[in-house]
Amino acid sequence: MHPEAAEELLDAIQHYEEQAGSGKAFATAAKKARDDVADSPDAWPPVVIWEPPPVIRSRRIGNFPYRVVYYSRGGAVTVIAYAHEKRRPGYWGRRAG
Repeated sequence: MHPEAAEELLDAIQHYEEQAGSGKAFATAAKKARDDVADSPDAWPPVVIWEPPPVIRSRRIGNFPYRVVYYSRGGAVTVIAYAHEKRRPGYWGRRAG
């Protein structure tokens, strides 16, 4: 997991906990999404706004407006962002290195 992605996850959990008391629900949904990605990394379509390698994909986090943004290379999955669906599209691109 990219270090900035880890920070985003913690920030989102804290936000949901403070706003609606649903931080634990968000954390659980994020873990489920990560587990699904780890089990079947090619199951979700490539991100349309991203063209250069590696192939970037994303999976929605439960009913929350967030996505796990990741790539798979050599059998390993790297999460590069926990991105809000409506904020700053593609900001995570520099993390795909």
